[in-house]
Formats: sequence, C-alpha cells, structure tokens
Amino acid sequence: MTLWVVLPDHIVTGLVCLTAGALHFVRLSRWGGWQTGAERLVLVLHLAYAFVPLGFIAIALVPFGWLDLASALHVFTVGAIGLMTLAIMSRATRGHTGLPLTAPLSTAISYALLISGAILRPLATALPDHYLTLVSASGICWVLAFTLYIVEYAPVLLTRRKPRPE
Repeated sequence: MTLWVVLPDHIVTGLVCLTAGALHFVRLSRWGGWQTGAERLVLVLHLAYAFVPLGFIAIALVPFGWLDLASALHVFTVGAIGLMTLAIMSRATRGHTGLPLTAPLSTAISYALLISGAILRPLATALPDHYLTLVSASGICWVLAFTLYIVEYAPVLLTRRKPRPE
C-alpha cells in the first residue's frame, strides 16, 4: 500500500495491486466460503473479505484509466470496511442480546444493500452517462443498509441483555 500512496497512478503500482488482489483471492478460496451459504452471518464475512482483493484490483485499474481513484477507494471502504463492520455489528448484537445466531431476512437485506452500494459506485465510472444516478443510488444503498440495522437492532440493544450465568 505504500507504493500506492507514493505512486498512485504508476503502472508498477497497478501491477503490484493486481498481484496482491490475486493473492488475496487465493487466500479467500482456501477458506471454503461457498460452504457457508446456509448461514448468512458467516457467509457475509466471506463476502466482505472478497472486497479486499476486489479493492486491490480496482486500484490496479486506476493507472490504466479504467477506473477513477474515488471509485477504487469505495470498493475498499464500502465493500470491505462497511460490509465487515455491518456484519460484525449484527453478529455481536445478536450474540450479546441472546438472539439466535442466524441472520433474519431484514439483516440479509441490509447486507445486500451494502453490497449493491459497493458495486454501484465503481460502476458509475464505467457508465459516465449515468454517473450521478449511480453515485446517488450507491449512497442511498449505504444509508438504507445502516438505517435498516438501526431499525432492527436499536430496540433490542436498548431493552434486552443476554442473561448472565450465576
């Protein structure tokens, strides 16, 4: 990442980030995430991590002019950081309040909204005629994902605690 800070538009940076993305995909494939489909609380962790190699690949596209820097950053920030944060928050909330450790449909929808937001933002660069629409849609997906979390989990967090063993 130091290379990206020092030479963000250099071809060497693109090649190094492409290699890093490929290596992270290899790492991810070894975890067997496809076997977690039955439990969304676990599957989303694998999906969130998938945005790390996708982020490196997005950064690799910048020196070639195929993606702008802001869009590449959004793959990391919305995809990897945002989705992982939402995943951990929902899992921790369920665990600390004694709720079953399974993601209900509303939680899965919040995950899907955030994934959509992470995909729509870089797509705006690829479809410049729809740039503002796609950037706005991406932002709306982000807001809706975290709003859905608040609507679903705030009442539980404010009123319910997991019983302590005595």
